[in-house]
Amino acid sequence: MAQVIATFSEVIGLDPNNIDAYINRGSAYVRSGLVELGLADFSHIIRKYPGVVQAWYNRGTAFLAAAQYDAAIADLSETIRLKPDFARAYCNRGLARLRKSDYEAPSTTSSKA
Repeated sequence: MAQVIATFSEVIGLDPNNIDAYINRGSAYVRSGLVELGLADFSHIIRKYPGVVQAWYNRGTAFLAAAQYDAAIADLSETIRLKPDFARAYCNRGLARLRKSDYEAPSTTSSKA
């Protein structure tokens, strides 16, 4: 996985606006257990390009993996707001609520859900 991260880092060095390279490197970081570095890559894209659904989704699932359930729910709700037919976002938001023991959460697609 270190080589994958190095390759995406090289791509980012050549093209700092390459959204896919940040998202893929962030995913590789998370898979390697370097969740904070992955969160930083996803957050960078969200700050720069707030409409990139995959960045919101990936950051939400990274927060879920880090047991930061409120942050996961917020990001996955934003994913759903941006792309209401993103089924995996609903599933992972439900999982975050389950792990948080939030069984009475409203069923809405708003980012405040």
